[in-house]
Amino acid sequence: EQEEPELPQITKELQEVKQLVLKQETDASTDQESDFGEAEPNTEQIYSQNLLVAEIRDQGGNDSSVSENPIDTDTGTSVKCSLCGKSFWNRYSLKRHLRVHSGERPYPCKTCGKRFTDTSGLTKHMRIHTGEKRFSCDICGKSFSECGNLKVHKRTHTGERPYPCETCGKSFSQKSALKYHMETHKGDKMFSCRTCGRNFNHSDSLLKHTKTHAGKTATCQTCGKSFSENHTLNVHMRTHTGEKPFSCKLCGKRFSQNSNLMSHKRSSHM
Repeated sequence: EQEEPELPQITKELQEVKQLVLKQETDASTDQESDFGEAEPNTEQIYSQNLLVAEIRDQGGNDSSVSENPIDTDTGTSVKCSLCGKSFWNRYSLKRHLRVHSGERPYPCKTCGKRFTDTSGLTKHMRIHTGEKRFSCDICGKSFSECGNLKVHKRTHTGERPYPCETCGKSFSQKSALKYHMETHKGDKMFSCRTCGRNFNHSDSLLKHTKTHAGKTATCQTCGKSFSENHTLNVHMRTHTGEKPFSCKLCGKRFSQNSNLMSHKRSSHM
């Protein structure tokens, strides 16, 4: 009769395999991840991940947060997070994603101490300290530290607005701008003025409003109108002086405020 293998040995081998998975994650190139999603796996990556998962399962390994579906070598999309249902190319990507739920941030910045869930996030963050801007706009030459920021910037040249509001149809160049805009369609206005009780959709709108209650210390010496900020007074003074410091480079028309110039460009030259 054959002796059953000792459980401690199985556990030890399982830990070694899991450590190998973690090491692969740590050593993974940061260039394999795009700005907007998981990197597509190559054949070698999928084969390696399948082999590791097979070894773990053969030795009785189990992770309650991982779907029981095997990795699909054709599509690489059958590994799912049982906590939120999101699918990933491989088990490595899933393990990294699970840190979103656990809050684990094992990669600290040695300069400021901020921590990150993966090495790619740390690498991008380090550019803040180094000042490195690897991504340049081929139209105007402006440089950016991240490729995603360059993509958003280029929309100012192309006019692309890929994020439409399903309620009113207005489109935006950034997803964050759409999210901000969507607050205007909500019935509940979450930010209330403690002075007059007026409600607002956005905190910055409330902040701007509260200044109307503050002491208006900036007074126009020409007409006596008062303002809460010197900047607003300076803009107002142009109505008396006729100053128009903002000019259109295409037609030469001048404006007293930059916002009026931008409106002119959109309506006349786009």
